[in-house]
Amino acid sequence: MKKQFTLLCITLAAFSFAQQIELSDKNAYDFKVGQDYFKMNQSEKIFKNDEALKYIKKAKSNRTFALIFSIIGGAGIGFGAVRLLSAKKSVVYNYPGGGSTVVTTKSGSADVLLTGIAFVGAAIPFAVSVKKNIKKAVAAENGTSTEKTTTSLEFGATPSGLALSMRF
Repeated sequence: MKKQFTLLCITLAAFSFAQQIELSDKNAYDFKVGQDYFKMNQSEKIFKNDEALKYIKKAKSNRTFALIFSIIGGAGIGFGAVRLLSAKKSVVYNYPGGGSTVVTTKSGSADVLLTGIAFVGAAIPFAVSVKKNIKKAVAAENGTSTEKTTTSLEFGATPSGLALSMRF
């Protein structure tokens, strides 16, 4: 009886010290273990599962791509918007034989602005993938499953044409 009681106490003590890793409520890329918060670059300290580390590595690389694309896109949007919204510029050309010509030009075009928007749009799938991989890593470390295996393929017809919709 004493051995069973001792074993029960040890088991309960071990379960009380086992801590679950959670996503932080402060930042989307932080983790919470008990009362401590860890950033993504400190994830090797708290994740021990190989599958979880694989997901974290994938999330880190996707985060890098998302940051690169969003920084380039933000710079393009800012530069393009400022040039596009700037005032018209008048230049006076004086000819050597006399006379002059005034040319009014607009200094910007929408090309840089649209390129910036395209880069920001390209960063969105990477940012979404970061969050999904972080959730998968936390689930793998805690031993829970967040997999949804429902896929659907729908066909539709309207008077103007046919439609195909796939959800996964």
